[in-house]
Amino acid sequence: MKKRLLFVSLGLLVLVTAGIAVYVGFGLSEPKYDDRRLSYWLYELNSTNYQKRDLAAFAISKIGQPAVPRLIDALEQRPTASERLHRFLSEKCPPVISSRVPKPLSAVDVQFNAAVAVAALGPAASNAVPALLTCLTSTNAAVLSRSKYALGKVGDAAVPILLDTLTSHTNPLVRVQAITALRQFSVTNLDSATVQRAIDAAVPLLDSADARRFQEARDTLRQFRPQALIALSKHVDHPDPVFRGRVAVLLVEFGRAPTSLVRQLIEGLNARELDTRMGAVQSLAKIDTAASTAIPALTELAASTNNVRKLCGVMALARIKRDWTEATPLALQMLKGTDTEAGQAAFLWLSAHPPPPEQIMPVLLELMQSRTMQQSMQAYSLANRYPPQKLAPAVPELVALLKSTKDIRTQYNIVNLFARMGPDAREALPALRELTESPDLYLKTIAGGAIGRINPEEAGKYGFAQPRRLQIVPAGK
Repeated sequence: MKKRLLFVSLGLLVLVTAGIAVYVGFGLSEPKYDDRRLSYWLYELNSTNYQKRDLAAFAISKIGQPAVPRLIDALEQRPTASERLHRFLSEKCPPVISSRVPKPLSAVDVQFNAAVAVAALGPAASNAVPALLTCLTSTNAAVLSRSKYALGKVGDAAVPILLDTLTSHTNPLVRVQAITALRQFSVTNLDSATVQRAIDAAVPLLDSADARRFQEARDTLRQFRPQALIALSKHVDHPDPVFRGRVAVLLVEFGRAPTSLVRQLIEGLNARELDTRMGAVQSLAKIDTAASTAIPALTELAASTNNVRKLCGVMALARIKRDWTEATPLALQMLKGTDTEAGQAAFLWLSAHPPPPEQIMPVLLELMQSRTMQQSMQAYSLANRYPPQKLAPAVPELVALLKSTKDIRTQYNIVNLFARMGPDAREALPALRELTESPDLYLKTIAGGAIGRINPEEAGKYGFAQPRRLQIVPAGK
């Protein structure tokens, strides 16, 4: 019995000694930064503290290429033995043990952090490109975005593999991700077959309920507009009305006349995403008298109880009939309303077809004082669309508003508007001179610049530089 115990003890001693030797040997051979081993920095890379993660990514970038194999394991979700033990203890052990073990990061977090480290390594991590490509199948937007960013940071070594993925991968979503990653490089010599492969991958994704996938497909098609125009034209009669609407909006954006797409554009007003709905509004704003065959559909649209649809129907009919009697008051009413989407649609229509300044300026003066970001920005943007001489009659009212308002952002915007108007805003000079005594340094600066634009003889009098560009600042923000 004693002999058996002795042999067991000796065996355990040998195993422990061997384990220590292996651990020490591995530790001695493991690369270090700041006297800490790579395994330490990889552990810190998955910390819940962002400062520790950032420091770990920096340290790994200093370690360089020796860190790449471990990062590849993380990208491909191959956990180390210690990580497997960690997960086992936290998930499988009794509460008395698992409650004392920190919860391990999810595989998604590990992938994301590894992609951050690869991006920090840059070209030194070229061996990680295949592993980064496996992340392009992820359903997590953060992992996708960071993986594509890392591919860009790796540099030209990623281009051939991305091109091969684009032409040969069977998953259309991965092909779209490959083309979006390629946009980071100056790749302009894609052959027609490769471009067609990218378009063929992107078009079906326009039907996706996933907003991110739809946006990436749309951005891919925008990259190849001439070829995409031909491909999309084949889908204007697609059985899905939402798909038809999205296709029609892109076709008009790519240069096709909206006259033959009125039905599809009306369907685009029902799209899930705001971008497509507003794109349909902009496209309908380009309708001309040649779209007279669409009058029945537009008349039905104008009778809608939905503000955006009603506005588009009324405005499109006005565009065809060249009669704005009903349309402009409706657009101005919706611009002032509380329905933000209808307000945005009205803004797009009024931008495309500005009414006479005397009709719109009272509304713009009211909205310039709005505490709502969208309305105040729209008011100044619309005012800036008119030639300075057209705005001159409104200068006295703008001066009165400038003097009466207590909102500093409203003052900024009115002064910037006077600066754009130049000599046509001479009536504002006394009020602007008063503002050069303002305790607000920025207001003093732009007031001095506006004076210089209105009256060049005073350009250097107040010692302030003229504003380089107009800035629209939301009132009350």
